[in-house]
Amino acid sequence: GIATLGMNGRVTSVNKAFLNLTGFSEDEIVGKHFTKLGTLRTRDMPKYIKIFTGFLRGKLPPPFEFVYYRKNGTQRYGEAHLSYIKKNQKNIGIQAILLDITERKKVEDNFRSEKYFIDNVINEIDDTFFIFDPETGKAIKWNTAFKKITRYSNKEIRSLKAPTSYYSEEDLKKAKETIQKIIMNGRGRLEMSLITKDGKCIPFEYVGVLVKSPKGKNWICAIGRNLTDRKKVDNALICAYNDLALVNEKLDVIGKLTRHDVGNKICIIRNNVHLAKKRAKNNKIILEYLKSIESAINQTDKIFEFAKNYEKLGLEDMSFVNVGFSLKEATMLLSGLDGTNLVNECDNLEVMADSLLIQLFYNLLDNSIKHAKNVDQIKLYHIEGNNNLSLIYEDKGNGISEGEKEKIFKEGYGKGTGYGLFLIRKICDSYNWIIKETGKQGKGAQFTITIPKTNEKGEKNYNFLQ
Repeated sequence: GIATLGMNGRVTSVNKAFLNLTGFSEDEIVGKHFTKLGTLRTRDMPKYIKIFTGFLRGKLPPPFEFVYYRKNGTQRYGEAHLSYIKKNQKNIGIQAILLDITERKKVEDNFRSEKYFIDNVINEIDDTFFIFDPETGKAIKWNTAFKKITRYSNKEIRSLKAPTSYYSEEDLKKAKETIQKIIMNGRGRLEMSLITKDGKCIPFEYVGVLVKSPKGKNWICAIGRNLTDRKKVDNALICAYNDLALVNEKLDVIGKLTRHDVGNKICIIRNNVHLAKKRAKNNKIILEYLKSIESAINQTDKIFEFAKNYEKLGLEDMSFVNVGFSLKEATMLLSGLDGTNLVNECDNLEVMADSLLIQLFYNLLDNSIKHAKNVDQIKLYHIEGNNNLSLIYEDKGNGISEGEKEKIFKEGYGKGTGYGLFLIRKICDSYNWIIKETGKQGKGAQFTITIPKTNEKGEKNYNFLQ
């Protein structure tokens, strides 16, 4: 809208657009002093009088924003452009071109609110936030965390070049390569040590992304995370791992020496028992004692065998192992299966395991021979579900009572060494399998091993051969 004023401050004319903006009629505006119109905010009046006074003295003001009210009381925002009305080279009045900028102000206010919110969030996070121009090294924007950890002032940060001013020569080589990757691919990641104003080196992990400036230039936004605490934990874990490795090495050496030395002593005892039995073949009481000693020797052998196998848990690399072949290998290591029908339906099945799978089947077979009493059939088969595979081992023995189904897997439980089924469960645990006794007493033992379809990496745990 356009309005004209005399040098006395009274309105001399208005156009239709001005009337539409204010909602007033021409009669309500023309002839009145601008301070009496009722369209301008009262508290702003001193400012407008000052502008008008300067105008009378020949001082033309630049465009300025103002608040005005429509006749119905609605508050609006405007922008005024003032100029002189001249006649015969003399200033005789003022022309005011008024623009309504209410919608623009709303957008600007929303932008300011969003900017304040974003700045507030950026300054509240513990990670460093830093935007710079990779061509000039000029810092564009940074957060409080960056200023705090570098110990530089805002003025100093503006004057320093990034990344040159903050890292060692060695790290700058990595930074240069990563900057090129970010420019090419849009993002990158690296670890460097930030050098603070007082010379302290702090390990950081950075994620950098390519952003565009308002003028379309390439800028890089780098978000850094302080790795000091994580490095401490990593170093502590490395030390603990090294200590554990040393302890394991010592235990391994001691275990091997112990088994070797005790094995030699047991061999001597076994030979002497054999000779004593020959000398005392007619003395039943002495023979019973010797039989008890021989039984203890056999138990000791099995305990050492358990210890040797237990040490292997989790040490070998896993690979696909044929289940049917592993069962056959286990039967070849055992005596006492004569007359037992072995039904093996797993020749086409491979599972992710190691050499201890043979030991698992050996212990199951050994358990059947010892406890099933004249077992006439042992069967191994599998059933595939939606997300797992059930590997089922059955014998036609007496079975296991409900109250013992879980106890049999406990260390030391049972009539023998108590380590057979205990080791089986530990082997299953190392494979991330689950084993349970699922048979019915009187119908034979049944051990169901549940194998997940995939491991935690999403890789297959079993496979069927064609």
